[in-house]
Amino acid sequence: AVRLTTFSSVTSATTSAVSAVPTGAKTFEAQIINATSETKAATLTIYGNLISSTTGGIALCTITLPSTATTLQLQDSCPVTSVNFPYYFYTATFYTSASSAPLTVYAAY
Repeated sequence: AVRLTTFSSVTSATTSAVSAVPTGAKTFEAQIINATSETKAATLTIYGNLISSTTGGIALCTITLPSTATTLQLQDSCPVTSVNFPYYFYTATFYTSASSAPLTVYAAY
């Protein structure tokens, strides 16, 4: 069965809290879901870090959820990686949603 670690959700272009993810192969998935069909979009980068900090880290992948005005849900994922760090976080460099629908990131392993 697939297990998930949920990172903190954001509603603006910002950096998430640090999360621990079990070792082994994993992928990172991002989504924006709400009950209103509206324009929403996001661009974020997932980082691995050797310390429990959002400073520094190594960029592992970038996810772009393209803008669309006719959808309730946007989601995409990174390729599977087997690189292991004790800590992970993401930085959303772009985010838009008229209703402030949460951008949520998951690690699936």
